[in-house]
Amino acid sequence: MVLANDESRDFLTLKYLGRYLFLLFDFTGIWDMFVEKSWIDKAPESYRNMLACYEQIRTLFERLDKHLEYGEKGKQFLPISKNRVFVHSTDFALYDQHPYNNWLSPWYGRFYIDRDCLVEDISIDDYPAQKVNRIVFVWVWVGCYDPCVADAESPECWFGTADPQPSDPTLRIYDVAGMMWNFFRIETTTEGENQGWLKGRFDPNDCGSQLNGSWKMRRFPVRNVATPYGVDKYIVSPLTEEFK
Repeated sequence: MVLANDESRDFLTLKYLGRYLFLLFDFTGIWDMFVEKSWIDKAPESYRNMLACYEQIRTLFERLDKHLEYGEKGKQFLPISKNRVFVHSTDFALYDQHPYNNWLSPWYGRFYIDRDCLVEDISIDDYPAQKVNRIVFVWVWVGCYDPCVADAESPECWFGTADPQPSDPTLRIYDVAGMMWNFFRIETTTEGENQGWLKGRFDPNDCGSQLNGSWKMRRFPVRNVATPYGVDKYIVSPLTEEFK
């Protein structure tokens, strides 16, 4: 069949419009495969739950700061980077070489040092590591999605002390805390357990860690420290005993 020019144009227009609509609907189907509507619908409630979780973590650290600084048990500890909580996610990179780039950090941490070490007029963050015997760390883990630690039944608190011994003893204590935060590997450096304390050593590497010292820690459900009594029983009292 031979069509006139106008008829040909109309026929071709309908032909390509049909193809366009087919591709559009087909792409829509593919989109539905990648974006699950059930998860999108749950996003507001999930966000509210995460906000509630963040509030609890913030309350825990605020309460802990006051307990440790007050020194009711005879020892005072001050936080490194007073107004900052260490996290593993600092930006929202869409593409990253690291296979576990989380937009929501599963870890939140604080570091403290014995106030008796602060004998010079230097800010805590800038204090030389060689003048600090041990660092206290208290970390909160949401309990899942860590490539090196098996999922836990519930969010956990990791609490302990460390004698990091960096190769460069003039490093700021803040930088040493950063190395601990980035390169602590319980799964590969644990050497044993004694009286409820896991013990191990740091492993220096070429990726940025120059820590050579030792560490000891306990891990327990965050719900154990959800009250002032729990903070005192599970963190403040054991910590004070360690430094006596």
